[in-house]
Amino acid sequence: MDITDLHISAGYNLQAFERYIVDNRTLNRRVPTIFQIGCIGRDGKVMGAPNCSVKKVDEELARLIQGSLIFCAGDRHLDMTDFRNIVDHLRWSYYIQFDINGIVEAPTVEGVKVSCYGDSVFCHRPAYEPFEVSVKDLEDSTPLMTVPVTDVIGIPMAVAPSPLALPWRGRHSIHYDHAAHNLRFSLLNPNFIGGCVGTPVLARKDRKPLHVAHVHALVGYCQMVGARLHTETVPQNAAVYKTRAQHLLTHASRDDFAEFYRQWLGKEQNRQYRGVLSPYEI
Repeated sequence: MDITDLHISAGYNLQAFERYIVDNRTLNRRVPTIFQIGCIGRDGKVMGAPNCSVKKVDEELARLIQGSLIFCAGDRHLDMTDFRNIVDHLRWSYYIQFDINGIVEAPTVEGVKVSCYGDSVFCHRPAYEPFEVSVKDLEDSTPLMTVPVTDVIGIPMAVAPSPLALPWRGRHSIHYDHAAHNLRFSLLNPNFIGGCVGTPVLARKDRKPLHVAHVHALVGYCQMVGARLHTETVPQNAAVYKTRAQHLLTHASRDDFAEFYRQWLGKEQNRQYRGVLSPYEI
């Protein structure tokens, strides 16, 4: 199309457009300015019929985008690199609106997200993040994704999976192929070492609030207990994961974790959690 049809002059005003792209958050770099026209009104509501074109890129984007979209630049033609940046921008918009700021079905409980590699590195999320999780999601969670050690220490928890984040899902490179791996969660349940579990959400089965400090400390505790096992005596194959899981359940205990938490909370590197009650005192 002729760019003059959009009435963009050499001295274009950024505020005249609904949105514009100036960086690629997935790649963490600045990009030449791209303007977006249409789709989202100033009141934040989507306008128009469902956009079937973006649905071919990602099914989820149909929830975000309705009506026609026009992307353009005031002083150049767009190319395939710009298209890549546009797709990344749309995926980030979806991720923020639905995965980060989405409305969670009530009733909810205070849980904690345990970030996978992809969410930590590419989405810049903290390792542990407070999250209001729907009770329904916990009740519908797969029985395969469990943390048996929480039963052993007297704080039974349920696990709800999270969808893999659009900004990194499906990308193929040495950096992205292991994006769904979650070392922190595998410390809680060694059976998941090397598994692509994404970012699960943990919540207490008694529906009491779960604090980030409690999960952070529990991961450290499981790592400490696991370190007591000399894995060099175990065959280096899948059996090692089962052995580690059994070792954790055999050697973990309520009293041991309670003492670990007390000492852990007093360490200088954990000073941001001082004042947080023990999970047994809530």
